[in-house]
Amino acid sequence: MKNKVYPDFDTAVVMYQTVLHLCHLDLEALGYPVIC
Repeated sequence: MKNKVYPDFDTAVVMYQTVLHLCHLDLEALGYPVIC
């Protein structure tokens, strides 16, 4: 099943994991809720 938003799902997963890894530095600083 293809994901229309992220055709390359593996790349999307890596990007998502990278965001989670950086969320404490970036998202928290921007005021987003930190869930990781």
